[in-house]
Amino acid sequence: MPRLADIDADNDLDLFITVLYDPTVPQSLMFYRNQGNENNPDFTLENENFLKTLDVGIHSSPVFVDIDNDEDLDLFMGNAKSPNGTLHFFENTGTAKDPAFQLADSVYFGIEGDLTITPSFGDLDGDGDYDLLIGEFLGKFSFYENTGTQFSSNLQFVEQVKDSSGNFISVGNYARPFLMDIDGDSDLDLVTGGFNGHIRLYRNVGTSSNYSFVFEQSYFNLDVGDVSAPFLIDYDNDGDYDLFTGSDSVSIEDLGNTLYYRNDGNNINPVWTLMSDKYLNHSFGGYIVPFLTDIDNDTDKDLFIGNIKGGLYYFENTIITGINYDDQQPENFTLEVFPNPFNSQANILVSMNKTEEVTIYIYNTLGQRVRQLYNGVLQVGKNKFTWDGKNDKKNILPSGNYFLVVKTFDNLKTIKLILLK
Repeated sequence: MPRLADIDADNDLDLFITVLYDPTVPQSLMFYRNQGNENNPDFTLENENFLKTLDVGIHSSPVFVDIDNDEDLDLFMGNAKSPNGTLHFFENTGTAKDPAFQLADSVYFGIEGDLTITPSFGDLDGDGDYDLLIGEFLGKFSFYENTGTQFSSNLQFVEQVKDSSGNFISVGNYARPFLMDIDGDSDLDLVTGGFNGHIRLYRNVGTSSNYSFVFEQSYFNLDVGDVSAPFLIDYDNDGDYDLFTGSDSVSIEDLGNTLYYRNDGNNINPVWTLMSDKYLNHSFGGYIVPFLTDIDNDTDKDLFIGNIKGGLYYFENTIITGINYDDQQPENFTLEVFPNPFNSQANILVSMNKTEEVTIYIYNTLGQRVRQLYNGVLQVGKNKFTWDGKNDKKNILPSGNYFLVVKTFDNLKTIKLILLK
């Protein structure tokens, strides 16, 4: 679509042309300078991408994960491109509180797929680092094992994912994977979306190191219209997972929204209540992929939206949900953890300067509380606790990064724990 403006203030109109998102077209905003005059224009192409923005083409699908274990979140984005979609890696060269993303690789470890790919990271082999599932255009899922370490990944293709009966898991077109331990049994389950709008659960009946997926038809039983992309999180802090998903179920004039379903049941027997079919009063153009994470380290979840246009929308959560302190020790207590990383048991030493109420929790990297270690009054002096790597149900948690949070009335301290199996 063309627009005219005197961008260089020389008393004639220059030409800008926006390019319709298309996997075969690399341009975004084209700038033609008017070398003539107001009465006799002469437009010359100077720039095919006048504004430099985060743009991976079309069908952006964001995932945030600390891939290099440096205590800040890095960004990965899948995309669509003819003939092959690729995985883009943006390294966080800033900090956990003040992120800055630098494109490090546009074809991360050579990972690509026919037309479009959608990533999801998780430890599928129980070795303490992030493996990768790729959702493919034709509806299947590819498993890439991380044969490197927590600090230096090496992703290698292993197989297209099958169910426990040996059949390929397929969702039609535009496969959208989401890995999480939905039932608290210490292994990762697979939640899928796709072009047909269905959301499905493939429960892992194997182990944390050897997955085996079984389809459970009744768990979601949801059809959100077209092009579902699920993301689960305990959004209302009631101990169960709620659901966000993209949807193209509305009119062409208002295409692409985020739906929010509250779980009024529990993680074993959910009851999905649609709270909003337009969670944000904004049209994103279709093929919505939501991702929630605390990108600014202020204890609440911010929202990112991938979409058909290939960019990334960012919505900061401005609601205060907690207090985040710098790394100095709080005045009224000190905190030590050893060993860290640990295998069987971490020792936690809380030294109190005064007697007061204290809570001690363990959280995973999605911000979900997995264990309450203590909730009560601690006396002045040294107080010792241990964590055995299990959740509140006494199930062994998978290897990976966790966060110990110790909180008093007016102080809070967080320490990153590394559980190795």
